[in-house]
Amino acid sequence: MAEARTGRGGRRTSPLWARLLVWVGVVLVVLSGGTMAAGAVLEHRYDSSVHRADLIDGSAGHEVIDGAFNYLLLGSDKRPTDSTDDLGRSDTIMIAHVTADHRHAYLISIPRDLWVPIDDCGQGSGCESKINAAYDFGGPKLTARTVEQLTGVSLDGMVIVSFQGFDKVVDALGGIRLCVDERTRSIHTGRLFTVGCHHFTGAEALDYVRQREDLPDGDYGRQRHQQQLIKAAAARAEHEGLLSNPAKLDKVVRAIGDDLTVDTNGVALPDLVFSLRRVSGSDITMLRLPEIDGYSPDGQAIQQLDDTGRSLFTAIREDDLGTWAAAHPTLVNKNAA
Repeated sequence: MAEARTGRGGRRTSPLWARLLVWVGVVLVVLSGGTMAAGAVLEHRYDSSVHRADLIDGSAGHEVIDGAFNYLLLGSDKRPTDSTDDLGRSDTIMIAHVTADHRHAYLISIPRDLWVPIDDCGQGSGCESKINAAYDFGGPKLTARTVEQLTGVSLDGMVIVSFQGFDKVVDALGGIRLCVDERTRSIHTGRLFTVGCHHFTGAEALDYVRQREDLPDGDYGRQRHQQQLIKAAAARAEHEGLLSNPAKLDKVVRAIGDDLTVDTNGVALPDLVFSLRRVSGSDITMLRLPEIDGYSPDGQAIQQLDDTGRSLFTAIREDDLGTWAAAHPTLVNKNAA
């Protein structure tokens, strides 16, 4: 168990991306192994609890999912609304790629400090900035457009998770098991996470995967731990037989609902679930971009895209991430295996 210490004042909050991770683990992975009856239960909760919105440009109604597809996964500190006055922040950006045979999923983390062109930075003019600034400037649609322009990848849907209630989701699963790869002290609570595998409650898991300041590789370390959490949540949900237990499934989906906004691009949720029925937790591979430090023209510390990163985006477009991962083993998060 992680060693706990008294917090340093203030109310502990749950960053929105953490909820996203549970959605990915529970829906894009765990639900794929379920039955259509379980899908119907989820659809009922989805319709009554989960917020749906037009989050990506050019959403066209599709009746079924055919071939490879890509979802943008965002973590934000508040649920998006129709207003662009106060959109909050989004520090976690991932692309979820499902292969054409629907047997494997890849999660690709995009560093929040990646320096990119953004086509609308206010007054209709573009700029170059850190990629997470796109959400500040124009919310989900601008973020999606920025990611598509950067990667050349067409997005088929989006999931945004807001701040609240992540610990309840993990606790609804009975906690999760995470293996701490380096001694980490939380700057938020003072809790010490010691090296080794431990059972985490929701509050402990959230605290651990928020940390970056105390890690040698900073935000890349945090990305690694976020991906590890996805795998752990998926494994726990599979172990608990989530889809064969409607009461437990209902409890988890209700814990997610109010903090989740989705755009399935016209696809009915049971169809999404059914298309992923052959994907299990062991069929998810976690990838990252190379860590290329640099400075912006105005002196900010940033991350830069190199040829290896560009080749990763090409592999997404060509549905050939297995070959790319084999050629770049140091960019595969083996701690999430």
